[in-house]
Amino acid sequence: MIIAVLAMLLAIASLGGQNATKEMLNATILASDTWAFYQAKNIRQTDMRLAAEQLEAASSSSRSSAWRSSRTPSSGERFK
Repeated sequence: MIIAVLAMLLAIASLGGQNATKEMLNATILASDTWAFYQAKNIRQTDMRLAAEQLEAASSSSRSSAWRSSRTPSSGERFK
């Protein structure tokens, strides 16, 4: 009789342990998903910022070369 009671207690304890394991695993998955979302968001933000800086640099470069070419005298002109 005592063995049956101990077996029942062991079964109940193992079920409780399995539930705790499942809850811990779900919490770990949620934390991992949250961290991955945060990293992806920061990567996209950095990528956009770099693209904007490159566009700005290219734009200012083309503006300055256009300004220089407009200031260059044509074949028969001289600067005064």
